[in-house]
Amino acid sequence: MQTRTFHNLALRRNSLRAEERGQSTAEYAMVIVAAAVIGGLLISFLTKTNVIAAIFGKVVSFVMKSIL
Repeated sequence: MQTRTFHNLALRRNSLRAEERGQSTAEYAMVIVAAAVIGGLLISFLTKTNVIAAIFGKVVSFVMKSIL
């Protein structure tokens, strides 16, 4: 009787772990998608407002002054 009870508990524990693994995978996927969307929006905004070009110009100017 005790062996059967332990076996049932072990099966229940293993099935819960499998469900949690699937949930964790889905959560990671959602975080990755959200990060990609935020990154895309940020790049889109910075490109349209020419911020990237201005920063790149300042960096190149600083490097050129340092070299020469």
